[in-house]
Amino acid sequence: MKEKVLLVINPVAGKGNIQKDIKIIEENLIKCDCEVKSVYTTIEENAEKIVQKNIQDNTIIIAVGGDGTLNEVVNGVTKSEKNIKIGFIPLGTTNDFARTLKVPINKYTLSQNINNTKEKACDTGSFNGKYFNYVSAFGIFAETSCSTDRDKKNKFGRLAYLNKGTKDFLEKDETYHLKITTDDRVIEDDFEYGSISNSKYIGGFQLFKDHEVDVDDGKFEVLLIKKTKNKAALLGTYAKLTMQIRDENVLYFRTSKLEIDTNEKIKWSLDGEAEESTGPIKIENINKNISILTM
Repeated sequence: MKEKVLLVINPVAGKGNIQKDIKIIEENLIKCDCEVKSVYTTIEENAEKIVQKNIQDNTIIIAVGGDGTLNEVVNGVTKSEKNIKIGFIPLGTTNDFARTLKVPINKYTLSQNINNTKEKACDTGSFNGKYFNYVSAFGIFAETSCSTDRDKKNKFGRLAYLNKGTKDFLEKDETYHLKITTDDRVIEDDFEYGSISNSKYIGGFQLFKDHEVDVDDGKFEVLLIKKTKNKAALLGTYAKLTMQIRDENVLYFRTSKLEIDTNEKIKWSLDGEAEESTGPIKIENINKNISILTM
């Protein structure tokens, strides 16, 4: 039986000129005996809405875009409660989750080998009922991924993040007082950065050693940077994190769920997409919630 494939395409991903690539991807899939339907996201109809509208008619849904496009596809599939295989052709700036899963970065590889793929079960996260694939984060470095100009990202790639991150770092001073409760601990302190993740890479940097992350173990990796003495100390702590080194300012633990209480409004990044919330914030791991196609 032919696989029915839905391509959900972000037209401004990558360099924002992917029509030629899509034609080749469609031809590759047809050669692999697939029925193909391509739908482009718009302001009015994002990837989640496209998935919800078309999920009944397809056996594979492939997100073509960045981590944010995949996030919307996963939200659509999860809310449908259907067992649909998800493919990912990563055209984003950092492609953190794809690098963790070792999904092919080459834009044509998946479509050329769709009949020889494997299904990899992956955990997802619930953030007050909204789903994320691999990271929910707050703080200056997390906010950069949401606020960097899209045209600059397309033109300069990771350099655009570095430039915007440096500007934010010099101009902003954000610290949040949080009470964090898990099954086995309660933490209350002032924090400048935090991430709850299921990925080796965050923001283009490998923050975890290979053995520390298993995408289907039902656990998040939590990193928290406590309020530091000054900006130089914060920069030093974060620089060490990019080398998988944790100093006295860093709290690291693993958990399947946590609740964050705060009276402050916090700007979060969910897979690179902006989300704003005050407390309480409930974050839970949904074990083996989705199946991602890998090679």
